[in-house]
Amino acid sequence: MRFSSCFALAALFGAGLFFAGCGSEEPTELFTLVVPQTGKTVSADTADVKFEIFITNNTAAPLDMTWERTDNSIPRTDGWATAFCDINMCYTPTTNTQMFVLPANATDTLFLHFYPNGFASTGTATIELFKTADRAGTAQSVTANLTAN
Repeated sequence: MRFSSCFALAALFGAGLFFAGCGSEEPTELFTLVVPQTGKTVSADTADVKFEIFITNNTAAPLDMTWERTDNSIPRTDGWATAFCDINMCYTPTTNTQMFVLPANATDTLFLHFYPNGFASTGTATIELFKTADRAGTAQSVTANLTAN
């Protein structure tokens, strides 16, 4: 539709005058996130509860990315913990931010882990992902909620 509209404009105004943006699609986000499940209820005895986050680089160039845990509302006095795995490795529960390179045109899986450690309670964690050089323009967040009974 956009392409044919540009042809109509060219026919109206002459082939020599072409408007900026005609003939090209609107730019897409640099990366997209797909989170199949953001809430789970499990037994408190479950050792590791994993939330998958699929990240896709929508560009033909590698992206320098950063993730940051911006919320970690868990019952720490009950021994709960969360941890995050990017495409390079899984980090300890005390690591709250890290950089990684997302390959060109790649889709990879990231994991947000909850460790209830046998204690019944609820918890929430939020991970923000962004292009390292442009947090304000590219930040996307994922929030996961866990109830352990």
